[in-house]
Amino acid sequence: MARPIRKTTKKPKKLKKVIKQKKPEFAYIITDKIFGEFKIKNSDNAWWLDREKVHNLISAWKIDATDAEASAYAGITADQYRYFREQHPELSQIKASCKEMPGLKARQTVVQDLVTPDGARWYLAHKKRKEFSTRHENTGADGKPLFNLGEIAKQKLKELE
Repeated sequence: MARPIRKTTKKPKKLKKVIKQKKPEFAYIITDKIFGEFKIKNSDNAWWLDREKVHNLISAWKIDATDAEASAYAGITADQYRYFREQHPELSQIKASCKEMPGLKARQTVVQDLVTPDGARWYLAHKKRKEFSTRHENTGADGKPLFNLGEIAKQKLKELE
């Protein structure tokens, strides 16, 4: 026997719209007293999403490492570093600020050493050369030698002949 056809009063289900959330522009922000805020851009599968690698890159610059040394310390290749630099144009200013740190620390050490007589003498001999240096240079204009030893030697040879 055949089944009777039922009439349904149910409406067909509407398909739900899947709304993809837009990814935030920045994955995270690094804040440092040297350079302030550094906003790391969001990207799919980028190496810089690993915060530790970016921190290692910056830490290496703070000890005046070259780009090759900093990349190796961060565990990235030179090409990865170049692409990161292209994506983050503010990186050059951050790098320059970090590379100034060793010089500032050295200057601070020198100034702290001024409490000793030897430290004070060394500082004055290097910073106030004209007045305190024990070494005197005899040079002409623009630091050129006053005389050319090669020319003097040629003249002496002619005199001896």
